[in-house]
Amino acid sequence: MRRRGRDGGPGAIARIRDDSRATGVDAGLAAPGPSARGRPLRPRPAPRDRRRRPRGRARRVVARAHEPLAFRNRLFEDLVEELGFTAIAVESAFPESRRLADYVAGGPGTPEDVVAGARTWWHEPLEESLQLVRWMHARNARPATRRPIRFYAIDLSYTGPWGSRPTPAGIAAALAYLGRVDPASARTLRAASEPWLRRLANPTEPWTRPEHDAFTAVVDDLVALLERERVDYLAAAPAADYDWAHRAAVVAKQTDRMFRVAPTDPPGDRVPSGAWRMINARDAAMAENVLWALGQEGPAGRVLVVAHNLHVQAAATAGGPWGALERMPTSMGQHLRAALGDRLVVIGMREAAREGDAASPPLPSAPRPFLLDVRTAGEAPPRAPGATFDALLVLDPATPARAVGAGH
Repeated sequence: MRRRGRDGGPGAIARIRDDSRATGVDAGLAAPGPSARGRPLRPRPAPRDRRRRPRGRARRVVARAHEPLAFRNRLFEDLVEELGFTAIAVESAFPESRRLADYVAGGPGTPEDVVAGARTWWHEPLEESLQLVRWMHARNARPATRRPIRFYAIDLSYTGPWGSRPTPAGIAAALAYLGRVDPASARTLRAASEPWLRRLANPTEPWTRPEHDAFTAVVDDLVALLERERVDYLAAAPAADYDWAHRAAVVAKQTDRMFRVAPTDPPGDRVPSGAWRMINARDAAMAENVLWALGQEGPAGRVLVVAHNLHVQAAATAGGPWGALERMPTSMGQHLRAALGDRLVVIGMREAAREGDAASPPLPSAPRPFLLDVRTAGEAPPRAPGATFDALLVLDPATPARAVGAGH
């Protein structure tokens, strides 16, 4: 499995919303699967970008960097063709990703439409994402393809000032499925859900504790019904539809857990000391969803997970904006390492230098890009690459990703 930020970068971390999914080069990759560490990763280099780069000594943080996305695409192709990887999972909201996942599997639509519809993956459609989706769709359409490759989204569907309040998407997806397989139960749950779906449409409206308890009860009832009646529902519709609806309801429940522990302070320039609870809830949920995706792929499944470094790293985050927290959050990568052991390979991405950034340790001098295998570098001190990643991809300089339809 391979991880990487919401195809991400440094982002607006101080606001916790993690707009990092759409910025910079601090992306990570995690590759869990059978004997994932047994063979070396030797990806072909990403195509060299020959667009003119600005001169001068001023450094910049590039929003939506091209290089990590190009590397992701090329690496995934090689992992599929040479090492038998079966899926890619990205830091994007699960409930909103159905059309994209179906298209990759051979369903209707165009890559432009399905990527534009997955707005939690990127805030705007990017050419690099289109290239990935086109390649996956085309490979699955080949007559010689024995096992289709699949696309998963592993993040929660959230909104609100802290990026912690559930959107209606997961609940709505589960109710739509129930309307097909159990109309009577669907009517009952829809009537119970409707007031809360309307409330969720206003992401800044405050909730009292009794109101939140009532909403949580509705979500719990929805998940419980799907699990209790699973056998009958599987007989009424394809198993893939059940799996999707159940996971959408679970994601709604995961997001509600995060909502319950979100900071009550308005967002500002500093991270509240108690925000670690919300960060923990989100990363634990993402790890659960990665393990679910890996289970969907079966015993021979291998998944490339793409998320921000802060999510995929196999050690707690220290320093920077997290310095004000009461305790360090537990990352998705830590949960996955505990579950998968050495079946997990974690690759971080970063720029070659960050002036004044104490959290970025010195790196060897070498032409960029280069891939540093820190597993062979001996004992690593705290906050060094080897304490958090199995390998580190260093990219410098970064150039902007390409928005769909923009001239270059």
